[in-house]
Amino acid sequence: MISFNGLATGLDTSTLISKLVEAESAPIERLTAKQALIDAKSKKLTSLRTKLDDLRNAALALDTRKEALPVSLTSSNTSRVRGTVTGGVSPTRFDLEVVSLAKGARMYSNGVSSDSATGLFGTGQLDITTSAGTSTLAVESTDTLDSLRRKIDDLDLPVTTNILHDGSGFRLQIVGEGVGAANAVTVTETGTSLGFGANVVSTASDASFVLDGIPMTRGSNSVENAFPGVTLELLSASPTGEKTSVEVTHDPAALETAVRKVVDAYNAVNTFIQAESAWTGTAKGAESLSGDSTLRSVQSRLRSTLMAPIAGTTGAFTTLGRLGVALTRDGSLSLDATKLRSALATDPEAVAKVLGSEGTGAMALVAQQADYFADGTDGVLSQRLTSMKNERRGLDDRIERMQTRLDKYEAQLTQQYAKLEQLVSSLQNQGSQLTAAMSGLSS
Repeated sequence: MISFNGLATGLDTSTLISKLVEAESAPIERLTAKQALIDAKSKKLTSLRTKLDDLRNAALALDTRKEALPVSLTSSNTSRVRGTVTGGVSPTRFDLEVVSLAKGARMYSNGVSSDSATGLFGTGQLDITTSAGTSTLAVESTDTLDSLRRKIDDLDLPVTTNILHDGSGFRLQIVGEGVGAANAVTVTETGTSLGFGANVVSTASDASFVLDGIPMTRGSNSVENAFPGVTLELLSASPTGEKTSVEVTHDPAALETAVRKVVDAYNAVNTFIQAESAWTGTAKGAESLSGDSTLRSVQSRLRSTLMAPIAGTTGAFTTLGRLGVALTRDGSLSLDATKLRSALATDPEAVAKVLGSEGTGAMALVAQQADYFADGTDGVLSQRLTSMKNERRGLDDRIERMQTRLDKYEAQLTQQYAKLEQLVSSLQNQGSQLTAAMSGLSS
């Protein structure tokens, strides 16, 4: 910028230009303020969409029969059997007697005086049979117990090896990597004195148990398919005739937790809407969503969905209110846990229908309503946010064009005032010269 700062004219040209530019920039300031308002409202609508997402996810965790009727497993002897429910199993009970646990193969060599000395166990070969087949290993006069261990490791078999010091000598340990008869390991020696066959501590074998009088075997102590939907962990063998009672029952605590998550998620939405729309005696700012039709629609549709009778239900339990989920005077939800537990104990199938009838239960309907507003692409809020984003981009373009014109205007003013300064300065110089000439004539 060129400026003479009023040296000739006596004008503060810099300040004058700044004031003129400032006056012309008022439209830009109005558009910038409008952008700030869009940003503030977008932030609030994004927050509401997030809260509706949370509500949808909480509802989807309860929108099937299995989810609406959570169950838990108890064992009368957790040192023998433990278990977890993994599928949609109904309440049941059975007795279990653990005859024997599944075991893996484990064996040792005879003890030798050193793990690094050669010639201690002869020469020949070892045939190691595992689930991968039979592998043959040459035992040479230069082998030590440690080199033999490394040779076995190099075969890449489903076994692990270690060297044990028993206090008087060293032994090579071979352990199968899995349990059950399918993971059997045998070692056959030819010409050597390692003695693996005489030092078998454990032979790979399947678990054996009796479930309600029915004998069963499995290749693991984690039994997943004896009773579909239940995983049993066999921990120790039972004394002959001892039975462990395993019971699968409805889990009211788990149901209460899941329902409370829905209640809390809904209340977060309601609190947000109330904060934006409720009259507090003070006028709300321009960035408020007070009076926003979308907020009213969210509140109205969710309330009617939560309180409406569920299609296909009859009897004492047909609404969420009958299960203890009630709408309070301030628009929030409350949960009466005692009422919910009582309903579950009285008629679990009715509870399942109200909560988890797929597509028609209360939770499916709540999830649908939340999705209507919060879906990332087609949801009402997403569409509004996209529209606001586009509007803001449009304002960016307008501001950029206006700023370009304003910059040109400032440059023109600067040039014009510079010319004015030059003209005045030139006139002043001419006047000075004329005065000097006239003074010379008069003298």
